[in-house]
Amino acid sequence: MTRRSQAQADIDDDAREGKRQKMEEEEVEVSASAPRAAGPVMQAFEPRHPDLWYRDGNVIVAADGMSFKVHAGILEKHSTVFRELLDDTRPREQPLGVFEGCSVLRVDDHGEDLAEVLQVLYDGGSGGFFDWKKPIEFPHLRKVTLVAIKYNVQHVIREVIARLGYMFPSSFEPSRLKLHHYENAQPWHPVRFSHVGEASTVVVLARAINQEEPPAFIFMALYHCLGMKADVLRHPDHQDEGWSLSHEDFVRCMLATDSLVAKCSTVRGCVVDALQKPLCSNESCRSGVQRLVCDWIQRGMFSDFDVLRSCDHELRKQAKKHPVHKLCKGCEKTFIRAIDAERREVFADLGKTFDIPNWPAAQVQPQPSA
Repeated sequence: MTRRSQAQADIDDDAREGKRQKMEEEEVEVSASAPRAAGPVMQAFEPRHPDLWYRDGNVIVAADGMSFKVHAGILEKHSTVFRELLDDTRPREQPLGVFEGCSVLRVDDHGEDLAEVLQVLYDGGSGGFFDWKKPIEFPHLRKVTLVAIKYNVQHVIREVIARLGYMFPSSFEPSRLKLHHYENAQPWHPVRFSHVGEASTVVVLARAINQEEPPAFIFMALYHCLGMKADVLRHPDHQDEGWSLSHEDFVRCMLATDSLVAKCSTVRGCVVDALQKPLCSNESCRSGVQRLVCDWIQRGMFSDFDVLRSCDHELRKQAKKHPVHKLCKGCEKTFIRAIDAERREVFADLGKTFDIPNWPAAQVQPQPSA
């Protein structure tokens, strides 16, 4: 073959290769959910998730920074949104793309976040998502929840509600009512928080799950927001936009603070009442009541918004501080019972305090003081 003939053959080969690549690129069309990425088609599917790229998969989900070759049946079983996106009979401006016999669905989710949800769909949570012995860091849980909300993956959303419901209870659980208790991670906590400011993000997440009828954990999350500075409530310490409290919830916090402060003197008022009507004839106990009231006045204990706080520790601390002038066991128990009864009523009334319906604790009758 002459040099001229060889050169012409090389040109023809290059032309055929260019035509083949162009046909492959044209074969993959864009879904209605996101614009098509630039570059050769195979590069658009890189990197592939190492565990979620099945040889027998029939749909390629191309996310931001990661792609997955999975099974349409799995997606459609757990997600009504995926069911609609993959429905060939649904009218759409452009048909789903096809590559190597697989439907192609492009989404704008971050690949790592979508991978977490897809992994749960495949392994049923064996990787630890449903295992409370494996706590989940809240920033990570928040990202996974947003993906689950977007695609309406209900069993993942229910697990999120259960975990956050433990941290922000809707039943009177004294050990979990302490202000900012969630900041100090314990081995049995299903969610781990890095700082107290994340309570406001929990509120926003509850609204993302259901704006009008948020899950019950929103109430105690709002309560914990009362201990935060106003500027922190409006501008939480993370980079994602749109995660500050809404104006309506911010106002709720401000009004709730005033309402709870007004209730404080009633909640702890039994101690003041004992000055005028002593509960016993023990002079040391009476002196202890006087010292307790003076100490609580100085510390603002009768004008405190944190009315759900238990006073057991305060009474024990007072006894150690004034061992000669301390409450007798009978009066101490009476005060604790009376204060706890008032705390329960305040807790049951949080729905009205924050002006949000469907507070489960409102359906439970407060326990009468003994």
